[in-house]
Amino acid sequence: MVHLPSGRRGAVLAAASAAVVCLGALATFGPDGGTDPGYLAVGPAGPTGTAPATGNVPPDGGVEWVPLDGGPASGGPGASASASASVRSPGGTPRAQGRASASASAPEASPSPSPSRSPSSSPAPARLAVGGLTRAASDDRWCEYVTVTFTNTGGQPATTGTVTFGTHIIGLLGIDWATVETDEAVPVPVEGGAKKEKTWEICVDAWRVPLGMHVETQDVRLS
Repeated sequence: MVHLPSGRRGAVLAAASAAVVCLGALATFGPDGGTDPGYLAVGPAGPTGTAPATGNVPPDGGVEWVPLDGGPASGGPGASASASASVRSPGGTPRAQGRASASASAPEASPSPSPSRSPSSSPAPARLAVGGLTRAASDDRWCEYVTVTFTNTGGQPATTGTVTFGTHIIGLLGIDWATVETDEAVPVPVEGGAKKEKTWEICVDAWRVPLGMHVETQDVRLS
C-alpha cells in the first residue's frame, strides 16, 4: 500500500506512479500478455513483418532465362538483363530475329535443268566395195577361177547384192573378140567394217572359144 499526499501534488504523484506500474507490467508480461519480454517497434513494419527486400528480385514463373552472347548464364544480376531482353523480344534474341528475316526473304534456288541427251546416231548404212580380183586356170579353156574380196565400209551389214563379171574371149593373136557377162550373188551378210572373200568358176559357152583361144575375166562390178 502506497500513501500519497493529498491535494494537487498528490494527484501528480499518483499519475506518475500509475505510469510506472503500467510500464512494469509491459516489461514483465510482453505486449501479448505472455511471459516473454516485450519489444517496442521502431519505424514502419513490412507487409508480413519481414525486412524489406533489397537488390534484384527475379520474377516468379513464366519467364525463361536466355543468356545473350557473352553474357552470364541463368541466375544473378546478368540473368535479369537477359530475361528482360527475352521478354521484350517475342521472337527470341535480336540475332535470331535477323536470321529468321534473312531466311524468309531469301529466294528459293530453282533446280538446275538436267542436261539434255543428244539422240544416239544410228550406224551408217552399208557401203560395199569389190576388189582384189585374182584369176586361175581351169581344166576347160572356156572356164577359169576368179576370186574377189568384198569390203563393207559402212556401219550396217550388207544383206544383198549382185556381182557381175565381164569375161573377154581372146584370139590366138591376142585379139579381143567378145565379152560375156556373168551375174553371181554377193556372199552376204558382210558385216559393217568387215571383209569377205569368195571364189567362183566363171564359164562361157564352149563354142565361143575354139581351139587356140582362151578366156580372161577382166571386169567386175556390183549392182
